[in-house]
Amino acid sequence: MIEFISQLPTEYQEVEYIQSSGTQYIDTGFVVNKSDSYVLEIDGLFPSQAQAYQGCNGYMQFFVSSKYGINNESSISVGNRDTVRISYANQTATLTVNGSQAESKSWASYSGANVKLGVLRLGDTNNGWFSGGAASGTIYGYKVWKDEVLVSDCIPCYRKSDNIVGLYDLVNGVFYTNAGTGNFAKGKNSNSHSDVVITPGGVILMQYALRRRMMMAAMASIDISALSITYTGAYTDYGMVTMSDGARYRLLAFTSSGTLSIEQPVNCEVCVVGGGANGGSTDGYGSDGGVGGAGAYLKNQSVSAYNGGSVVVGAGQGVSSIADVSVNAVSGRNGGTGAGGYVAGTGDGISKYPFEDTGYSLWAGKPHCGGGGGGGTYYKKDPSRYDSKKGGDGGTNGGNGGIDTNNNSSPGGSGGAYGGGSGGNGDTHLSEQGAGKSAAYYGSGGGGAGQYNTTSHYSFTGGSGYQGIVYMRIPEEQAA
Repeated sequence: MIEFISQLPTEYQEVEYIQSSGTQYIDTGFVVNKSDSYVLEIDGLFPSQAQAYQGCNGYMQFFVSSKYGINNESSISVGNRDTVRISYANQTATLTVNGSQAESKSWASYSGANVKLGVLRLGDTNNGWFSGGAASGTIYGYKVWKDEVLVSDCIPCYRKSDNIVGLYDLVNGVFYTNAGTGNFAKGKNSNSHSDVVITPGGVILMQYALRRRMMMAAMASIDISALSITYTGAYTDYGMVTMSDGARYRLLAFTSSGTLSIEQPVNCEVCVVGGGANGGSTDGYGSDGGVGGAGAYLKNQSVSAYNGGSVVVGAGQGVSSIADVSVNAVSGRNGGTGAGGYVAGTGDGISKYPFEDTGYSLWAGKPHCGGGGGGGTYYKKDPSRYDSKKGGDGGTNGGNGGIDTNNNSSPGGSGGAYGGGSGGNGDTHLSEQGAGKSAAYYGSGGGGAGQYNTTSHYSFTGGSGYQGIVYMRIPEEQAA
């Protein structure tokens, strides 16, 4: 027998979505300051409309019109159900849609205090609202992270006693209702955020703890090799494999965004890799080559009783996520692995091997998230002297990048292992030699462009960061 036990209190009924006509919006209860690190991720569908902002003024603002953007319209159109993510860290905001970066902007010159974070309307300083109107749209849920810790997970629902529509926060136990005028419309009743309890023999006892134990016992009897798993995006199911710890796992790799469905809830481990940063470009007038792009962040984490949901695989500089596990976007030289350049990029010192398994054959010798090499430099230092610098090498496996060095020639720095893009040559007028090379492996950064600045000036482009990837391994032995 199967029973759905809602994660919401019994006073609330989950629904598929809530919908705003343009006068309804949500106060998330959070305020953002300049030194903070926040992420707001909305599962939503926004129709084409007059430009309407939401988030928080400055640090985490974004708008919907016919396109998405922070200050400028991107190439990404509204009108579909999208995972819209605005992240703010190191005084820089990054907007991604389904893992692809729409726009990034530095807010280093802005100093708003206690800026309200809103959904469907833009919050302002001193925990107030910005004077503009609200956006119309359909919200299937939203999440908030602070310092990479999930601090809010809001589910569309209504309160049974009075049919008031809003969102229930599973993390804080708060019911958020409309902060505007009128009423949210709602979708059909749903149980998508319920625990699935499987009870052998058809008897379900009422004690919740016993229900949980029975579900775990049922999970322990699952034949993982025969488990039906489907996915709407691009992925590879490697079947049952033996990894370096000697245990057997069902291993899957997701290489584009989609929706995952697993026949029964399972305990599993996931590895989330973001998209690598792009290398810096040059204009032919400076004295330094372009910095390489940083390698992406990687996070390994266990997930309990998981039966699927949205998976986001970030493009270059994009965010990846599965379940409640996500990584921040990267841009510039600092990130999961540092890039090379005139200032060396810093990494986070965390291993970039999935599941910290350095010996598994699929990626042995291939740490993810290599840093891009810096571009070489050839420039006129003074009227009678030319100088050359070799670009710094990209970092490897969470390490720091290298710094540019004086050299008799001006080659670009090597990309870090594995797949970091190499930097462009500084002593050339040919774009194919001066341009930074694009990264070639998951989460790795692009190479910086070469700098040629003499009596002639040539501009070159940096290489592109490589997309992310999400892995999942399901142990053959499910813990009871």
